[in-house]
Amino acid sequence: MTNETTHDEMTPEERAKLKKQLTDQAVKLAVNGRWQEAVQVNREYIRLFPNEAEGYNRLGKALSELGQVQDALDAYQKALDLDSTNLIAKRNIDRLAALRDRCPGLGLVLIEHSGTYQLATAPDLAELIEAFLGLDRPARLSAAALETLAQVAPGRRVAVLGDMLELGDYSLEGHREVGRAAAQVDLLVTVGTLARHARDAAVEAGLSPERALHCADRGEALERLAGLLRLGDTVLVKGSRAMRMEEIVSGLQAWAAGAGQAGEGARHERP
Repeated sequence: MTNETTHDEMTPEERAKLKKQLTDQAVKLAVNGRWQEAVQVNREYIRLFPNEAEGYNRLGKALSELGQVQDALDAYQKALDLDSTNLIAKRNIDRLAALRDRCPGLGLVLIEHSGTYQLATAPDLAELIEAFLGLDRPARLSAAALETLAQVAPGRRVAVLGDMLELGDYSLEGHREVGRAAAQVDLLVTVGTLARHARDAAVEAGLSPERALHCADRGEALERLAGLLRLGDTVLVKGSRAMRMEEIVSGLQAWAAGAGQAGEGARHERP
C-alpha cells in the first residue's frame, strides 16, 4: 500500500488487514514512548479510516504527550463527534481543557538520556527539544536543555535536576557542567546525592543561593516546589531513569490542577 491508497481502492480483506497493522503499530509506538512516530501512524490511520473514533483517540493521546494540547483537544473532539458515547474522548477533553484554561504557560518537560518526553508543555516549547535530541552524553543533554530553556521558555524558568547515574568517572565534572548551565535559570532544585555538585556549581557560576535549593529526595523536592511555583512557570525536570523523576512530573501536574482551581490564591511571591 502507498500513501496515496484510499479506503475505496482496497478490498474488505485488505482494509481489515491494514487496519490491524496500523493499530498494532500505533499501540507499539505508544508503549515505547515514540510519540512523534505515533502521531504519523495515527494520522495515516485516520486518512484511511476517517470515521473511526479510536484513531482520533490515539492521535489525541500522542499529541498530548508531545505537549500539543490544542491539537490533542481537536483530535478528541473529533472522536466525540463520531461517537457521542466515547468516554475516553470526553474524559480527555475535560482534562486538557482544564489544563489549557487553568494553567496557561505551565510547561512540564521530562528528559531522559534515551530521549525526550513532554507533558502539558506550552506551545512555544514544542520545538525546543529538537535542539538537543541528538546529544549522546547525559551531562551535555542536560546542559543543552538548560541553555535552551533559558533562551526561549515563557515565564519563570525552573529546573529540577536529579542525580545522573550514568556518568562513571565523569560524574563530578558532569554534574558541575550541568550546574554551570543551570546558573541561567530563575530557580534550581536539585535532588539526590550527586546533584548537590550541580547546585554548588550553579551558585559558583552566579546563581543566588536563595534560588538554588537542594533536596534529599523526590518527596522533599515536591513539598518545596509546591510552595514556590506559580502559574506561568516553565519547569524542566531531568534525572536518570533510576531517580524516577517522572514522579515529580506527576506531582507537578497535580499541583498545576490545584493551583489553577485556586486561582490567584495559588500564586506565590518570587523566591
